[in-house]
Amino acid sequence: MTNHTIIRFDKEKYLQEPIEMLELSVRLTKILKKNDIHTLEDLITKDTFELEGTGPVFRKELEEVIYEIKLEVNK
Repeated sequence: MTNHTIIRFDKEKYLQEPIEMLELSVRLTKILKKNDIHTLEDLITKDTFELEGTGPVFRKELEEVIYEIKLEVNK
């Protein structure tokens, strides 16, 4: 008899993780916090064009991060 361990992904818990877990640049993390974004859920529900202090470079980086988070959540 084989003993298998099943690891269940907890979507809600994952979305409540702080943005620091993403290990973004210090500057980008400060910009997110200034825009009241503290969790992954905050990040994926906010329109990146609404974020004060983000230029095209940061916006592109954020869009890529958001895409990866959504992929993880929708597996």
